[in-house]
Amino acid sequence: MNITLQWIDVIIFIGICQGIFLSLTLQRISNNNHSANRILSYLIALATVMLIGRFVYFRFLTEWVFQWSILVDAVVFLFGPLTFIY
Repeated sequence: MNITLQWIDVIIFIGICQGIFLSLTLQRISNNNHSANRILSYLIALATVMLIGRFVYFRFLTEWVFQWSILVDAVVFLFGPLTFIY
């Protein structure tokens, strides 16, 4: 299986790494905004999950990935309530 990466794939992969790093870093900050940092961390983690879903969907298109991509696309409906809570 020969996988070639394009520039957009590299940019998406950098965004995925940055999202994971920022989400984990926000969880470990020790100041008075624990709940706000936790909610913001969840928002960033959701965006990262969506990026991972798009990356996998276009690289490895199979029936199994197609079925799971519907679940990843449903994550977009969590942005509104989490932003309201934040």
